[in-house]
Amino acid sequence: MPKRNPQKKQSDAIRFIDLFCGIGGFRLGFEKHGAECVFSSDWDKFSQQTYEANFGEKPHGDNAPQVIRLFNASKAYQKIEKFAKISNTTIKSAPFTITLPTSNSGLQVDIKVKGPASRSGNILTLSGKVGRVDLVATQLGNGNYHAASPVSTSFVVKAR
Repeated sequence: MPKRNPQKKQSDAIRFIDLFCGIGGFRLGFEKHGAECVFSSDWDKFSQQTYEANFGEKPHGDNAPQVIRLFNASKAYQKIEKFAKISNTTIKSAPFTITLPTSNSGLQVDIKVKGPASRSGNILTLSGKVGRVDLVATQLGNGNYHAASPVSTSFVVKAR
């Protein structure tokens, strides 16, 4: 236990209060120069125990009752960006890269392909048949986000 070193008479000593006292470092510095601690306070029970072991007195604590508040956070809305324009093409076109839309939520966007084409990653490959190709982007949401409104685009595959 640190020893007190009052160098002045009690009536002449500077008096201080040790708020947020922790384990007493502030107090040690002041008492080393003759000051007198008249009140100490800390809310942390482990700091209070250490302070009491160091100075022989338990600091006052926070006597307020613990408050627990519960609240419901509502889900946020998300939006999927639009597809970049895809021009009409012919059945002989080589596989081509498309820019996949993303959601502002950062959640994975699902892309469905309907018509004479298939997708692997961001590469679209035509099947060699004519017809309309529809791409639809969806994101179903999760515990934090509502489902996004689907976004779609289409183009036509022609014979020539």
